[in-house]
Amino acid sequence: MPASGPVDSHRRGKRILVACHEVVVAGGLYRFERFGRVIERFGHQLAFVALAAAPLRQRTTGFPVLTLEQAAQQAWDATFIPGAGFPAAIIARSRSSGPIPSGYASNTY
Repeated sequence: MPASGPVDSHRRGKRILVACHEVVVAGGLYRFERFGRVIERFGHQLAFVALAAAPLRQRTTGFPVLTLEQAAQQAWDATFIPGAGFPAAIIARSRSSGPIPSGYASNTY
């Protein structure tokens, strides 16, 4: 018989945000897309945040692609910020204010 009481927070699906400059045809983003398909089976969600001022979508993806403002309005359990592929302007902005605005839960890996 299942135990009653509060739901174990470790069992609920996690919301994971992956930062990118744009949604491009590149191996690194494909890796996160494969990761997203696997974690969906376990009830987790993945979304991309495009950090370019006017992001292009060079390919389609099965996951939401958010603007920085849209991502900042939501709560995230983890934020992945890959270490390559960002232009100097994005890196400079992240050093001064962080690539993702504060105001919601996030972890940078």
